Amino acid sequence: MPCLFACSSHCTAYLRSAGRMGYILGRFTPSPPDATALLDYVARYLDTPDGIVAYKHWPEGIKGHFLVRVPPDGFVWGPAPESSDVRTTG
Repeated sequence: MPCLFACSSHCTAYLRSAGRMGYILGRFTPSPPDATALLDYVARYLDTPDGIVAYKHWPEGIKGHFLVRVPPDGFVWGPAPESSDVRTTG
């Protein structure tokens, strides 16, 4: 994609992979610490089957940089399950 229309959120990246949630991240500074945080997050993202990295595994430098979450191709959000359909442990 030649342009993300993110000029005001410069240093922007679009992270996506087949079958995984996609993300547009931005407002990074062109610096080694921000590049390292982004690359560390990408490695964790690629280790997941669905592209969803648990918050506790986010590098500190990535927090606050998520602009958009993009569902994978064909993803349809269904209605919330009935309360009787929700399984709980306890």
